[in-house]
Amino acid sequence: MSTALTTLEPRLLDFSPEIDRGAKSSAGCRLPHLGRGSADKLTGNILSSTLSDPSIRLINQIARFGGQPEHTIIFLEGEKARGVYILYEGRANVLTTTIEGKTLILKIALPGDVLGVTSVLAGTSYGFTAETIEPCRFAFIAREDFLKFV
Repeated sequence: MSTALTTLEPRLLDFSPEIDRGAKSSAGCRLPHLGRGSADKLTGNILSSTLSDPSIRLINQIARFGGQPEHTIIFLEGEKARGVYILYEGRANVLTTTIEGKTLILKIALPGDVLGVTSVLAGTSYGFTAETIEPCRFAFIAREDFLKFV
């Protein structure tokens, strides 16, 4: 009799930093417009009401969009910051590892949260690991494009 072990191994999310500017994404993969008074308005993040219509259009032009299942690693702590990830559907854990090797959940990222901004702006490696905890959709903006955007 044999026994199979089932493990949940996180998959790595692979957004290439190269952006195909000629490709058009479908309307369903674009960032939602979150204007003032919108029923979909997000709170406590960069998309809450700080972005204008032209900014949303520019993000839609420079971003790559994709979806990932649960237990997918978006990026790893210590990895060179390739760009920022805007979560616009689902939830993701923001994790760090202690000196003792324990994993701590720093926060749960929600739609509208922008992950990796500090690392991209500082030109350093990511300071934490991000992992999906349910199916998620992201917009990825490569470091160089994000720096031009800001």
